[in-house]
Amino acid sequence: MTRLFRVSKSDFTVAVGSLVGVMAVGLLWGVFIGVFVSLLVTIERISDPKIVALGRVPGTDHFVDQGRHGEVEDVPAVVVYRVEAQLFYANASRVRETILARVDGSTRPVDLVVLDLISSPTVDLEAIGMLESLHAGLASRGVDFRLAGADAQVRRLLRRSGLEETVGTVGEEDAISTVIERWWSEAAETD
Repeated sequence: MTRLFRVSKSDFTVAVGSLVGVMAVGLLWGVFIGVFVSLLVTIERISDPKIVALGRVPGTDHFVDQGRHGEVEDVPAVVVYRVEAQLFYANASRVRETILARVDGSTRPVDLVVLDLISSPTVDLEAIGMLESLHAGLASRGVDFRLAGADAQVRRLLRRSGLEETVGTVGEEDAISTVIERWWSEAAETD
């Protein structure tokens, strides 16, 4: 149990809940209590996903979590985020609020926000609505919004919903650097 506590506090919570349940009310109800605690832990994890800021590894086109890698560089006027969970109704508003708050609190000018969907293999209709709302919220601040890393299923949903027309082309698993370069080209054409 000590190792479990050290490695994963949420798994430790499930194990203790199950153990106490079994000891207090018997095996069957103890297992039910463990399942219930496990569901609560899962709901907590998915409703408040980790949203990380990404930076470019110097000399490459690779973007990594700024919090885990010290040697990254910012792209001028561009911020890149990745949600490390699926996007769906339970976390959509939290994602939108977090990204808008980070843009509002940025200490440097922001002209483009890129949301990397590589860690979000599924997107539901509520999340599509959130992406539309996020786009509108950023546009009202004078900030463009683009998507990167969307897999085939997510791209299909984006096209069917009409969101791709709003946020620009979402290519086949476009890399973040490709999206930024495309945005720079579009911005240069409009100037």
